[in-house]
Amino acid sequence: MIPRNAEFHKVLHKVTPTFGSFDELLSEKYDFVFAMGALHHSKDLDKTLTIISKSLKMGGYLIAQEPAMPDSTSHEAYDFKYNIVEEKFGLKIRNGDRFDRFFRECEYKSSLVHAGFDILLWDDFVVTKRKSNKVWLIFQTLVSSLKRDGFSFTLQRVLRKLSQDTKAKSDSPEWQSDMKNATSKVMPKIVIARKSSGVKVYHAE
Repeated sequence: MIPRNAEFHKVLHKVTPTFGSFDELLSEKYDFVFAMGALHHSKDLDKTLTIISKSLKMGGYLIAQEPAMPDSTSHEAYDFKYNIVEEKFGLKIRNGDRFDRFFRECEYKSSLVHAGFDILLWDDFVVTKRKSNKVWLIFQTLVSSLKRDGFSFTLQRVLRKLSQDTKAKSDSPEWQSDMKNATSKVMPKIVIARKSSGVKVYHAE
């Protein structure tokens, strides 16, 4: 994605994609760190955010989009989620073994502050354009079908599609239902944090 987007915006000469880990970032190197749906895969959120903080120049920014769970999420709820065995492409893996963490809001915030960040923005991440485009696409498809095939044939096609979707949901493996329940309260969040110029991080052990 990075080379393709950089080429589209004509900044390929300014961008150097590097495959690696947050744990390998150089110290005081960057003005901005973007983490889109990446932090919740960290094995150690405190360590990862501390390294990101050290990688930023003074006053640098971390901009991240993350799934967060309510602060009231119980340990038992996480135990349930992490022990779900997922099956994809014929392979089985325990959810917790692929480090698909959905940290509580308070855990993200605490780790950010203890890593030396000031939180400038913590808000819901809402994408309305994508939903409206999907509705518009469905509407356009329906209109095209009505013009091309008439009402009767279009109605049959819609009913057949609804029947297939219902059957697909009923045939879904149990682990998918478990995962849906385990993540039903997840809240997409957007965060902007600035590396503090303060010399001391208060309240950190």
